[in-house]
Amino acid sequence: MPSTPTGGLRGLWADIADDLDIPRNITLGAAQHSLAEQLPLRTAGHSRDLDRDEKRGLWVFLGLLGGSWLLGGALATGSAFAEDAPAKQTSEAHKA
Repeated sequence: MPSTPTGGLRGLWADIADDLDIPRNITLGAAQHSLAEQLPLRTAGHSRDLDRDEKRGLWVFLGLLGGSWLLGGALATGSAFAEDAPAKQTSEAHKA
């Protein structure tokens, strides 16, 4: 049982944590501070120019992506559901 009564969803999660014997607060103390001191400081991001082959690969990829999108739009057939929708709406309006 929780030591302090809580309600709602937060109380539900607290009860589940108690049932599973999950600690509610974890303190790392000295281990956390020593680990933080050992980690290197983050520096500015590193960037470089793409070489000739990487640029060509990027353009090929973008060309395939754009070409397939255009070709798919040009060759797309209409949906049977979209073609029947206006007819159903008008027939239902006449029945009412």
